[in-house]
Amino acid sequence: MLRSLMLVAALTFVASPAVRADVKVYDSTPPSSLGTDLIVNSPGLCPPISTTEGFYHGHATITDTGSGTVTLDELLITTDSVGSFDTTNFFGPGAFVFTSALTTTRPAPGQPGSGSTAPGGTVSWGILSGWSSTGATFCASSPTSVCIDSANLAHGVTVLASTESTTYDLGTWTFGSPAGDFEGTPYIFITNTGGTSNSIRRLRGTFVGASLPALPLVGFGALAVALAAAGGRALRRRP
Repeated sequence: MLRSLMLVAALTFVASPAVRADVKVYDSTPPSSLGTDLIVNSPGLCPPISTTEGFYHGHATITDTGSGTVTLDELLITTDSVGSFDTTNFFGPGAFVFTSALTTTRPAPGQPGSGSTAPGGTVSWGILSGWSSTGATFCASSPTSVCIDSANLAHGVTVLASTESTTYDLGTWTFGSPAGDFEGTPYIFITNTGGTSNSIRRLRGTFVGASLPALPLVGFGALAVALAAAGGRALRRRP
């Protein structure tokens, strides 16, 4: 019986994962989070132009092994806006402009970073590749020049979203204490007018949960074999 218990203990140790991996999810959608901000950084203006906080939203999923290596499983940045404006004061009777935009931007999944997502930790991502955008923008106006000249959009035509770049440097994310929410270093998303006016996103997310680490399948198999062997021996020894 002692030998069986020792076998169970040994195989249970083998079944335990060598590295603990926690999957953590962060929400960037108001009101649970301040979301992500778009800042138009114009050196000639003080302070620089900034949009309302929470204009962008989405979520991030990160796997942290606890060994200094983390993986960005998914990062989703979404903008969803609808606007309708009366421009009669400028263009005369019946003048208006209507815009609608829905764009989702993401990098290729599974890219590594270095650091820790534990409260008080930091993660350095560096340059992430494989960015893509989906969605569309629509603009209708009277006169049509409001869309064409002001918004640089075709009047009455749905325009599919395009990706401004295929690589972005996400810099370093800081994970606050004690909640573990993150705030990222602002990074340039679009370069305008030769770099004198850049669009910058500051990523932020509220920690909303974590999955429990699971034993590898081989570990479960070894543990099951051990328990079955111990149970069988115990049954054979019963009077």
